[in-house]
Amino acid sequence: MITLRCTRKLLDRAGVPAKAETVPPTTVLGDWYANLIFARPQQLALCINERSLLVVILPARGFKSVAPRFGAQVGSLLVRIGVPAAAVAAEEQAMQEFRFGPTANRWVLRCLN
Repeated sequence: MITLRCTRKLLDRAGVPAKAETVPPTTVLGDWYANLIFARPQQLALCINERSLLVVILPARGFKSVAPRFGAQVGSLLVRIGVPAAAVAAEEQAMQEFRFGPTANRWVLRCLN
């Protein structure tokens, strides 16, 4: 289980409710943070991992259903940087349970901005 901690701007744009209670992540990488980026011709979601500062960029359109796309993008990134296939599969499996939450770490939030 992971929590995608979104900025208020992204939560409002996506129309998803943020759960304020904290649940520890079940993934090795931990929680991710996301911010809305305005780039023509589309809006993008810039996602940064809290522990490793890995970056994943996704289209912001259809952000409510981001879970399967997000897991695939993270898995692809992990393969490209040389993470063993078994570890990538375990991380993708742990990312199946997905929730949205408000930002909690100001240091990571500064990296997003």
